Amino acid sequence: MSLSGDGTAQDIFKAINQDVPVLGIPTGVKVHSSCFSINAKAAARIVAKYLWDEISVLEEEVMDVDEKAFRDGILSTELKGYLLVPYEPTLLQESKLVSPRTIDERENQIRTARQVIRNFENDVYYILGPGTTVKTICDLLNIKKSLLGVDIIRNKEIVALDVNENDLLTIINDNPSKIIVSPIGRQGIILGRGNLQISPAVINKVGKENLIIIATHYKISNLPNGCLMVDTRDSVLDSELKGYVRVIIDSNEIRIVKIK
Repeated sequence: MSLSGDGTAQDIFKAINQDVPVLGIPTGVKVHSSCFSINAKAAARIVAKYLWDEISVLEEEVMDVDEKAFRDGILSTELKGYLLVPYEPTLLQESKLVSPRTIDERENQIRTARQVIRNFENDVYYILGPGTTVKTICDLLNIKKSLLGVDIIRNKEIVALDVNENDLLTIINDNPSKIIVSPIGRQGIILGRGNLQISPAVINKVGKENLIIIATHYKISNLPNGCLMVDTRDSVLDSELKGYVRVIIDSNEIRIVKIK
């Protein structure tokens, strides 16, 4: 087993290829590959099943960010290879599904972003998670957004780019704040993958009632079992976040989705 993200998974693939089975426990900043369990508890269950010969191994994808596309301001993933992984589909995460670069998808992102902007409140700090869906908000406001980072805006202006947990807690302090995130394509994870800066301490300070989730029709239609997931590394908070939530998916259109 390996506690890691996509970069380490790629290093392991280069070192051992498919000589031995591997199972990743997601702890990295980027976890787009399908060689990872959903969380640490799921990893323990997978290993137990494998040791008792209840499951076999299958090839699972090792993915990472396409650096060339990223330098051009495009968030895309690239297949790096396959690792042999003990296969228990209900306990493994799917590989990230990149949003299609189509006119329909882009227009859906724009309409969704406009809906979010219409709902903006004055003097409220908005913590923006990573990804192209959230980035569209900043595109429409004509302000900068770090593609893989977490940023803060207030009154439609940038307050800070690419912040860490301490920056977030210091800047928002006790001021009114909200968090805007979008699920990772096909994985459905809204917190705990790619946005670890939005920690349990930050979520508790902002308040779970101030969590804004946005997605496109394409993302919603490709959620695993039609559900969202969280993995904040705080089991109590994860339990509190579970239940049905509103997801903004278009102009004046929301979808009620379960966080499981």
